[in-house]
Amino acid sequence: TEKYKVSYDLAMAIIKTESNFNVGAATRMGALDIRNPELYENNPWGLMQVVPRRSGREGWKRAKGNERIPTAGELLDPRTNLEIGVAYLAVLQENFFNGINDEKGRELVMIAAYRDGPEWVYALFSAKGKKAEAVAAINRLSAGEIAGRLLSKKASPRAPDNQYVARVEQERDNYRVAKKEKKELEQMAETIVKKPELLAAVNQWLGTPYRLGGTSKHAVDCSGLTMNIYSQAFNRNIPRTTDGQYTKYGRSAVDERARQEGDLVYFNTLRNGKPVSHVGIWLDENRFVHASSSKGVVIANINDTYYRTRYVGANRPARE
Repeated sequence: TEKYKVSYDLAMAIIKTESNFNVGAATRMGALDIRNPELYENNPWGLMQVVPRRSGREGWKRAKGNERIPTAGELLDPRTNLEIGVAYLAVLQENFFNGINDEKGRELVMIAAYRDGPEWVYALFSAKGKKAEAVAAINRLSAGEIAGRLLSKKASPRAPDNQYVARVEQERDNYRVAKKEKKELEQMAETIVKKPELLAAVNQWLGTPYRLGGTSKHAVDCSGLTMNIYSQAFNRNIPRTTDGQYTKYGRSAVDERARQEGDLVYFNTLRNGKPVSHVGIWLDENRFVHASSSKGVVIANINDTYYRTRYVGANRPARE
């Protein structure tokens, strides 16, 4: 999801709704003859229930750079299926619904289009089924009104109960910070954060979903979070990217025994040859706030094995 800038909780909710994490879901190998191209190419396969002729072909092109229909063996490989399905979500986001201004509304129509196709969504919002008209109509509606329109649509062969979008949205909550957990994190912050402005900023962002490239309360990535919190709590503009923040403020300039509230802490989570790939803000002796790709904005413990083994260092932008 980071590679394709697709919300983690959206992809996970679609997998859960489509296949319940069954890598061979709906293939029906005994009844569905994969030697029959018409049957094979128009039926869903694997984890993300990729339909070879549409989401398979377009997802493959986005992921691999060339256009072809993936084979049954490829779609039954969970890694390949996952990449093609997420890549197709990126295609919907970047190509079919890129003109939609509201992120929540855009993701709602992406969910519907994943199941029924973007042309069907266009037809729902445009009498002529035109992209430009549909996007303009969607931009005049709130997210709630868009959801209402999608839920009032005629049932489709793949969504006979007409509740696909609602089911995916409900599942997304399982991959976000729950209300109870958010309250617990806020209470934790109140006990450990000393600077009132930093506490206010942290509490405003806790629970925000993660999305690579995100900088808003709809979804945010790690450096987008640190950039926003520094602006709110310290009245300071810092670079947008993790690399930029790490380089500008002296790389690992602060010894781990000298870390202070508000310091930036860095990790190498991708191990892709770059010195750092993740950043958070230090809060106290062992906790920091960051945008986790799996849960969104949370407070984590640096002594957890995952973070301890990937920790790179800390630095300290000048603060007011």
